[in-house]
Amino acid sequence: MKARHLLWTLLPTTALASEFGAGLTAVTDYDYRGVTQSANHPALQLDSEYSTEPLHVEIWTSNVQFGNDPGAYEAGHQEIAYSADLTFNAGGWLKYNLGLNYATYPGLNPGCNYAEGWATLTHGPLSTSFHYAWDYCEVHPHLGAYYEEINGNWPLPGNHLSAVTHVGVSWGPYWNADNNGAYVDYAAGVTGNWGRVTVLAEGINTHGYQAIGHGQPFSGKANLLISIAVAFSSAAN
Repeated sequence: MKARHLLWTLLPTTALASEFGAGLTAVTDYDYRGVTQSANHPALQLDSEYSTEPLHVEIWTSNVQFGNDPGAYEAGHQEIAYSADLTFNAGGWLKYNLGLNYATYPGLNPGCNYAEGWATLTHGPLSTSFHYAWDYCEVHPHLGAYYEEINGNWPLPGNHLSAVTHVGVSWGPYWNADNNGAYVDYAAGVTGNWGRVTVLAEGINTHGYQAIGHGQPFSGKANLLISIAVAFSSAAN
């Protein structure tokens, strides 16, 4: 659940002092840290944001599928996430970013809503992030969850394509209770950018995640994910 897909970090950016942006993404599966949030079904995701150095704020939404029967965690619902972050030394040798995300699920138990903070360091094609949610959803209330990740974005010959890599680890009290320990998710693929359009194709998988069959809600099996995103922006004077 929770938070936008990696594809948005691959969209083109500008050096404008302030800017409004919006985007639309069609994805074959809403994958979050190796775990499907849409039962391996397609998702349509919308994004609206405002940036002015060093602040960036965003509202993001996607359909989710947490089960097959009516009930608190079942049937189709919508995730709406609100985030704000600050980026410093954007043009320097080491860029760093601090932010907070608040994920909500209208129509579900309000205990499903939760906040998560993060810190990210970026140098060249590599970035590493640390995330902490101090009350991670209502399944195990008041249990914290940690997430650490390393991402790479390696330009390929030509003007449009890049290779992308990702490794992440979910751990902490929540995952000890829900998964009998930590698990790893990883991905590798190719992304291409043509103006406002970004396409991503990547293979994803998990290691150590609880056994849930492919096609079921919250499964974490190997999958091929394809996303197409279109971004729109306008400068603010």
